[in-house]
Amino acid sequence: MKGLPYEKRACTIKCVIAVSYKGIVKTFTGEFNSHILEKKIGDNNFGFDEITEASNGQSVACLCDEDKLKINARSMALKKASEYIKTLNNK
Repeated sequence: MKGLPYEKRACTIKCVIAVSYKGIVKTFTGEFNSHILEKKIGDNNFGFDEITEASNGQSVACLCDEDKLKINARSMALKKASEYIKTLNNK
């Protein structure tokens, strides 16, 4: 990535969670649009956090866990799936 212009380093991180209930499968997607940094930054790292840019210009690895959860594709997908699962108790 080093030397590539900023606009050429755009990325979308997606997480899809599938829930199957009584033969019906539903999927729930979380997305985080970002850019890949030219170098690793930060130490609160999981996966590719240290090379993924947060909205503040720092890497995701520079964010506290609470702030990471607000933008994380996995947490977005899980929240949607959880809300759906809660409705299944009424069916």
